Amino acid sequence: MYTNVEGVKETKVKNKDTEIGGFIQVTNKGAFVARARVIYILGTKVIEKQSPDIPVLQSAFFAIPDNATKVTFNVDVALFFGTWATIYWGTFEDVPSICYELYGTTFFARCLEVPCGSNDNNPNPVPPVIIPPYNYCCPYRYCCNHCCNSEVNNPYSYYYNYF
Repeated sequence: MYTNVEGVKETKVKNKDTEIGGFIQVTNKGAFVARARVIYILGTKVIEKQSPDIPVLQSAFFAIPDNATKVTFNVDVALFFGTWATIYWGTFEDVPSICYELYGTTFFARCLEVPCGSNDNNPNPVPPVIIPPYNYCCPYRYCCNHCCNSEVNNPYSYYYNYF
């Protein structure tokens, strides 16, 4: 994991004297395979960089030149073989120096901006927990949660498997 931002900014882009103005790092801490893409304008050229597949507990790093403009970043998650869904899309006017973490499961994946180097001392970070409300209601104001309504009071109870 890159935590020394100044050291990264002083490195050279392949065979060019372009200084790195920023970076985007993505770390996958979810139960899925992801990929990331960065697109930016450098002079008159549109540059697109795509990571290889990012499995669990792996990272992708994109160095962005100092004179890049209109930086676009997106993250996709593999739903099935060959089927991808975009879970995050962001644009930056200035060259960013930013880190993201991916967490969740295939059909409930999230991308969260985090401070770079935030997990140096914690190998098992706890991502934000998103819990659906207990009192989530269906149409017609009947409670869908079979724990709060009996079969008699809930006309939708036949949709549930009671144990």
